[in-house]
Amino acid sequence: MVEERDVRAAMESAAKHMGASLVDLGLIDSIVVDGVSVRIRVVPHCDCPFLPSVLEDMYEAVIGVPGIDEVDIEVIWSVQWRPSRLSEEGRRCLGLPSDPR
Repeated sequence: MVEERDVRAAMESAAKHMGASLVDLGLIDSIVVDGVSVRIRVVPHCDCPFLPSVLEDMYEAVIGVPGIDEVDIEVIWSVQWRPSRLSEEGRRCLGLPSDPR
């Protein structure tokens, strides 16, 4: 049975060219695995010119996970991406200082 960690691992390999995982960059809102289906909710940076490419890479990586037959990626435009969504690893990869929270 496929688990969320399998999907996250596949997405990390899809985003290597970005220097940080999509999760660390704060782009992933949620991942739900239901049997052979995966639903991923993405919160994009509004000015990201690479969004179509990122979504395609994400789809290809996840559909390639053994046991996954369906991938639904929902882009959530109603939620604004903010730097606070970055993980410490994401901040480091982007050359940003640590979050003082």
